[in-house]
Amino acid sequence: MAVNQVAVILAPPALGLLRDTTGGYTAAWSALAVAAAGTVAVTARGGERRGPDASRSGRPRLGPGAGDAAGPSLASGTAPRSPRSAT
Repeated sequence: MAVNQVAVILAPPALGLLRDTTGGYTAAWSALAVAAAGTVAVTARGGERRGPDASRSGRPRLGPGAGDAAGPSLASGTAPRSPRSAT
């Protein structure tokens, strides 16, 4: 959030100065396009920077066996039932 707020404060004057310096909007729009493309590239990389305690969904792992079908159900506090036979 701090980096975001710094960008919010500094971007308009920087883009205005770039427009005044170059005499047109082409350089300012190009800078915005490059920043947007960089943001998309970083976002597309996804969870490569997550720590070892995070799952793909972004939620922390609950421990060994928490997601296994044979492990106890955390929601109800009881073990899951075995599937019924198709008879």
